[in-house]
Amino acid sequence: MEFLGKVLMPSSSGQNILILKLDHNPIGSEGFNMLARGLSMNKTIKALSLTYCNIGDPACLAIQEFLLYQASTMIEFNLSGNEITNEGIVEVFRGLAVAKSLTKIYLAAMQWTDEEEVLEAMHHCMTKNKLLIRYDFKNNQITDDGIFRICEILGDSPHVVEVEVPPWIEQETLNALKEAIAKNKPGKGKKKKKK
Repeated sequence: MEFLGKVLMPSSSGQNILILKLDHNPIGSEGFNMLARGLSMNKTIKALSLTYCNIGDPACLAIQEFLLYQASTMIEFNLSGNEITNEGIVEVFRGLAVAKSLTKIYLAAMQWTDEEEVLEAMHHCMTKNKLLIRYDFKNNQITDDGIFRICEILGDSPHVVEVEVPPWIEQETLNALKEAIAKNKPGKGKKKKKK
Protein backbone atom coordinates (compact mmCIF):
# COMPACT_ATOMS: atom_id res chain seq x y z
CA MET A 1 0.00 0.00 0.00
CA GLU A 2 2.90 2.33 0.65
CA PHE A 3 4.03 1.96 -2.97
CA LEU A 4 0.52 2.62 -4.29
CA GLY A 5 0.23 5.62 -1.98
CA LYS A 6 3.41 7.05 -3.52
CA VAL A 7 2.20 6.33 -7.07
CA LEU A 8 -0.93 8.39 -6.41
CA MET A 9 1.04 11.46 -5.32
CA PRO A 10 1.63 14.46 -7.62
CA SER A 11 4.52 14.26 -10.10
CA SER A 12 4.16 10.51 -10.48
CA SER A 13 2.46 8.34 -13.08
CA GLY A 14 -0.55 7.88 -10.77
CA GLN A 15 -1.93 11.24 -11.77
CA ASN A 16 -3.55 9.59 -14.80
CA ILE A 17 -5.67 7.14 -12.77
CA LEU A 18 -9.40 7.98 -13.01
CA ILE A 19 -10.95 4.91 -11.37
CA LEU A 20 -9.30 2.96 -8.58
CA LYS A 21 -10.95 -0.32 -7.48
CA LEU A 22 -9.24 -2.23 -4.71
CA ASP A 23 -12.27 -4.25 -3.56
CA HIS A 24 -11.85 -7.47 -1.53
CA ASN A 25 -8.17 -6.88 -0.75
CA PRO A 26 -7.03 -7.17 2.88
CA ILE A 27 -5.81 -3.57 2.98
CA GLY A 28 -6.77 -3.00 6.62
CA SER A 29 -6.64 0.27 8.50
CA GLU A 30 -2.84 0.51 8.44
CA GLY A 31 -2.80 -0.09 4.69
CA PHE A 32 -5.44 2.57 4.13
CA ASN A 33 -3.41 5.04 6.20
CA MET A 34 -0.49 4.52 3.77
CA LEU A 35 -2.78 4.76 0.73
CA ALA A 36 -4.33 7.97 2.10
CA ARG A 37 -1.04 9.84 1.77
CA GLY A 38 -1.31 9.64 -2.01
CA LEU A 39 -5.08 10.01 -2.13
CA SER A 40 -4.89 13.23 -0.14
CA MET A 41 -2.90 14.83 -2.96
CA ASN A 42 -4.47 13.20 -6.03
CA LYS A 43 -6.38 15.48 -8.42
CA THR A 44 -7.49 12.93 -11.04
CA ILE A 45 -9.30 10.02 -9.36
CA LYS A 46 -13.03 10.27 -10.08
CA ALA A 47 -14.13 7.01 -8.41
CA LEU A 48 -12.59 5.07 -5.53
CA SER A 49 -13.88 1.68 -4.41
CA LEU A 50 -12.55 -0.03 -1.28
CA THR A 51 -15.30 -2.55 -0.46
CA TYR A 52 -14.61 -5.39 1.98
CA CYS A 53 -11.00 -4.35 2.60
CA ASN A 54 -10.93 -4.85 6.41
CA ILE A 55 -10.76 -1.10 6.97
CA GLY A 56 -11.84 -0.15 10.49
CA ASP A 57 -12.12 2.79 12.85
CA PRO A 58 -8.32 3.35 13.09
CA ALA A 59 -8.39 4.48 9.43
CA CYS A 60 -11.32 6.87 9.77
CA LEU A 61 -9.26 9.93 10.67
CA ALA A 62 -7.16 9.33 7.52
CA ILE A 63 -10.41 8.94 5.54
CA GLN A 64 -11.64 12.25 6.95
CA GLU A 65 -8.36 13.98 6.14
CA PHE A 66 -8.21 12.78 2.53
CA LEU A 67 -11.83 13.89 2.03
CA LEU A 68 -10.72 17.40 3.07
CA TYR A 69 -8.41 17.69 0.05
CA GLN A 70 -9.48 20.91 -1.68
CA ALA A 71 -8.37 19.99 -5.22
CA SER A 72 -10.04 16.56 -5.25
CA THR A 73 -12.21 15.74 -8.27
CA MET A 74 -13.54 12.43 -6.89
CA ILE A 75 -17.29 12.11 -7.42
CA GLU A 76 -17.91 8.59 -6.09
CA PHE A 77 -16.49 6.79 -3.05
CA ASN A 78 -17.41 3.24 -1.98
CA LEU A 79 -16.45 2.10 1.53
CA SER A 80 -19.14 -0.58 1.87
CA GLY A 81 -18.47 -3.79 3.74
CA ASN A 82 -15.75 -2.48 6.00
CA GLU A 83 -15.48 -2.76 9.79
CA ILE A 84 -16.43 0.81 10.61
CA THR A 85 -18.47 1.35 13.79
CA ASN A 86 -20.23 4.42 15.23
CA GLU A 87 -16.97 6.02 16.35
CA GLY A 88 -15.47 5.76 12.90
CA ILE A 89 -18.52 6.71 10.86
CA VAL A 90 -18.78 9.99 12.77
CA GLU A 91 -15.26 10.86 11.54
CA VAL A 92 -16.20 9.84 7.99
CA PHE A 93 -19.33 12.04 8.07
CA ARG A 94 -17.17 14.97 9.25
CA GLY A 95 -14.96 14.56 6.20
CA LEU A 96 -17.91 14.09 3.86
CA ALA A 97 -19.44 17.33 5.13
CA VAL A 98 -16.64 19.29 3.47
CA ALA A 99 -15.72 17.02 0.54
CA LYS A 100 -15.42 19.30 -2.49
CA SER A 101 -16.63 17.14 -5.38
CA LEU A 102 -18.33 13.94 -4.13
CA THR A 103 -21.86 13.33 -5.35
CA LYS A 104 -22.37 9.71 -4.14
CA ILE A 105 -21.11 7.86 -1.07
CA TYR A 106 -21.55 4.15 -0.34
CA LEU A 107 -21.50 3.32 3.39
CA ALA A 108 -23.44 0.03 3.25
CA ALA A 109 -22.92 -3.21 5.18
CA MET A 110 -20.79 -1.75 7.95
CA GLN A 111 -21.13 -1.96 11.72
CA TRP A 112 -22.64 1.41 12.59
CA THR A 113 -26.05 2.12 14.10
CA ASP A 114 -28.48 5.02 14.35
CA GLU A 115 -27.30 6.26 17.74
CA GLU A 116 -27.69 9.99 18.41
CA GLU A 117 -24.04 10.92 17.76
CA VAL A 118 -24.16 9.20 14.36
CA LEU A 119 -27.44 10.88 13.40
CA GLU A 120 -26.08 14.29 14.44
CA ALA A 121 -22.96 13.77 12.28
CA MET A 122 -25.17 12.57 9.41
CA HIS A 123 -27.38 15.67 9.78
CA HIS A 124 -24.36 17.98 9.70
CA CYS A 125 -22.98 16.22 6.62
CA MET A 126 -26.26 16.17 4.68
CA THR A 127 -27.11 19.80 5.41
CA LYS A 128 -23.62 21.20 4.86
CA ASN A 129 -22.45 19.41 1.70
CA LYS A 130 -24.78 20.54 -1.09
CA LEU A 131 -22.97 18.51 -3.79
CA LEU A 132 -23.32 15.14 -2.07
CA ILE A 133 -26.80 14.11 -3.16
CA ARG A 134 -26.74 10.29 -3.01
CA TYR A 135 -26.17 8.12 0.08
CA ASP A 136 -26.14 4.32 0.40
CA PHE A 137 -26.76 3.19 4.00
CA LYS A 138 -28.06 -0.33 3.22
CA ASN A 139 -27.48 -3.16 5.70
CA ASN A 140 -26.41 -1.10 8.68
CA GLN A 141 -28.20 -1.31 12.01
CA ILE A 142 -30.71 1.46 11.30
CA THR A 143 -34.11 1.15 12.97
CA ASP A 144 -37.46 2.56 11.91
CA ASP A 145 -36.92 5.42 14.39
CA GLY A 146 -33.59 6.14 12.69
CA ILE A 147 -35.30 6.25 9.29
CA PHE A 148 -37.83 8.77 10.61
CA ARG A 149 -34.88 10.89 11.79
CA ILE A 150 -33.37 10.62 8.30
CA CYS A 151 -36.72 11.85 6.93
CA GLU A 152 -36.40 14.92 9.17
CA ILE A 153 -32.82 15.44 7.96
CA LEU A 154 -34.06 15.29 4.35
CA GLY A 155 -36.43 18.15 5.16
CA ASP A 156 -33.34 20.24 6.00
CA SER A 157 -31.41 18.90 2.97
CA PRO A 158 -33.50 19.54 -0.16
CA HIS A 159 -30.55 18.71 -2.45
CA VAL A 160 -30.39 15.04 -1.32
CA VAL A 161 -32.30 12.92 -3.86
CA GLU A 162 -31.30 9.37 -2.92
CA VAL A 163 -30.92 7.50 0.37
CA GLU A 164 -30.75 3.72 0.33
CA VAL A 165 -31.59 1.97 3.60
CA PRO A 166 -31.77 -1.58 5.02
CA PRO A 167 -34.45 -3.84 3.50
CA TRP A 168 -35.90 -4.88 6.89
CA ILE A 169 -37.49 -1.49 7.54
CA GLU A 170 -41.29 -1.51 7.93
CA GLN A 171 -43.25 -0.60 4.79
CA GLU A 172 -44.91 2.40 6.47
CA THR A 173 -41.49 3.78 7.36
CA LEU A 174 -40.17 3.15 3.84
CA ASN A 175 -43.17 5.00 2.44
CA ALA A 176 -42.35 8.00 4.66
CA LEU A 177 -38.75 7.92 3.39
CA LYS A 178 -39.88 7.69 -0.25
CA GLU A 179 -42.17 10.66 0.31
CA ALA A 180 -39.38 12.72 1.89
CA ILE A 181 -37.06 11.90 -1.03
CA ALA A 182 -39.77 12.67 -3.61
CA LYS A 183 -40.15 16.16 -2.14
CA ASN A 184 -36.44 16.74 -2.81
CA LYS A 185 -36.33 15.55 -6.41
CA PRO A 186 -36.32 18.39 -8.94
CA GLY A 187 -39.63 18.86 -10.70
CA LYS A 188 -41.46 16.40 -8.48
CA GLY A 189 -44.59 17.57 -6.78
CA LYS A 190 -44.46 20.96 -8.44
CA LYS A 191 -47.17 21.64 -11.00
CA LYS A 192 -46.85 24.34 -13.58
CA LYS A 193 -49.46 27.04 -13.54
CA LYS A 194 -51.50 27.44 -16.71
CA LYS A 195 -51.62 30.86 -18.29
